[in-house]
Amino acid sequence: MPRILTKGSRSGVEDDYAGWSDEENLKHYNIAFYDLLDLENRKYEVVHPWFDLEDAVHFPSRDDVVQFLFGGNDLVIRLPEHQEVELRGEDREGNTERYSCDLFEWLPFYVGLNDGEEGSDLIEVRDGFEDWEPCFANDFEWEVVLQRIAQRSRYRSTPYSDPRPRPSKPGMSQQVQSRAAPRSSDYGPNVEVEVIAEENVGRTIAAEVGLVADDDDGDPVHSDGSVYLIPANSSKKFDEFTQDILVEVFDVDVEQVPEWLDDYQVPGEEDILSEIESLESQVSELEQQVERAEWFRQLLFANDEDYSDYGLEKPVREAFREMGLTVEGEKPGFRDGGIVLDDQTIILEVTGRKRGVRLGKVQKLERHVEDAEEEGYGQDRSGLLVYNPFRNEDPESRSLNPNNFREELEDRGFKFITTYQLYQMLCAYERGEIDTDDVVEKLTGEDTIIEFSGSVGHGGDTLRGRIDSVRQRLDRLF
Repeated sequence: MPRILTKGSRSGVEDDYAGWSDEENLKHYNIAFYDLLDLENRKYEVVHPWFDLEDAVHFPSRDDVVQFLFGGNDLVIRLPEHQEVELRGEDREGNTERYSCDLFEWLPFYVGLNDGEEGSDLIEVRDGFEDWEPCFANDFEWEVVLQRIAQRSRYRSTPYSDPRPRPSKPGMSQQVQSRAAPRSSDYGPNVEVEVIAEENVGRTIAAEVGLVADDDDGDPVHSDGSVYLIPANSSKKFDEFTQDILVEVFDVDVEQVPEWLDDYQVPGEEDILSEIESLESQVSELEQQVERAEWFRQLLFANDEDYSDYGLEKPVREAFREMGLTVEGEKPGFRDGGIVLDDQTIILEVTGRKRGVRLGKVQKLERHVEDAEEEGYGQDRSGLLVYNPFRNEDPESRSLNPNNFREELEDRGFKFITTYQLYQMLCAYERGEIDTDDVVEKLTGEDTIIEFSGSVGHGGDTLRGRIDSVRQRLDRLF
């Protein structure tokens, strides 16, 4: 009876199961199933394999795979829908970033997918591979083609290298380094490819790959084991996919789980479902919080134009409200809102621009304050110009000279704040570093140009990704 390993997903018939962060010893098994489609679906849960971090993906070394195959063992890979995925890692400052990861980089030969063209459901299994037909049954459809399988020209046992951009030295531009042509000793083992199944137009969708290496006398030696690159069948879960292959291809006597078993509840099922539903409700609340939190990032790039999909005025008003202030809405054609304090009303003019500050906006704010006085709106009125200058540039690299408009503001008793400063205040408030009184003190203090130096974390994509990951895991439970 062969010893069976599954990696990523459970089949119910394996001797051992390994999660993506587990360090399995491939050479302890005779048949191994690696579910790369599952890894692609879990891309927000795991870390790029190069990093020495918790949740980092672990793959066997290329040399281990070579020894495994020449030992007469077989590796079955359930193909992903894309060759590369973005996985978490850390930049050189320790901030969370996402880096591209080739899901086939760990193999001792090159695999290239074509995932950019529409696939076909007209599939033909080649003669001699009829045992694989169950993998393509039940209205099988697939969108990915095995475009190229070849020998590696730059072979090393440890597959993944540092995905971070190389640091550039100050004052020097980064130059592309020339690479010498690979020597014969740089090449990995050669490959023998047999097409298992192809589309009606001759494109390969499943293949068997064997290795060929030279012995000490220079004679070719063929591996007794193979790597099988097999697409997923949407009508079959991983356990059925695995059991079909074990029974039909490898002649392993697998005791099938009877179909009627699903008609019976598991012990405590009602309590478990109730708990899952409670978790789903919490996830839904988190999704709403994330959506609102992401919405505030419009403070960093939006403008005030009515035709823009990303408005600025509403996020500005909501940011002040989020920090505990009473903010009244805009009066179209007049003010963009008003912050109501105990003994003062601050009239708002909110604007965003691809360039710097226009003095005309200070004059416009002055008209807003005068209109409010005529209307009798508020008390002890002052003005606050909330500006998003150079809005298409990264806020950390924007250069703004307040001296160009400071005098105009001081003459009228107005104040100025950039939306980036406002965003930093909001982040600090949410972290509990400042409170509403601190915000009021900034708005009513002596400084004409309101500045706030707070840290703004990076990695918002990770936040959304983690929520999506939890949602996917709950969906699998249901």
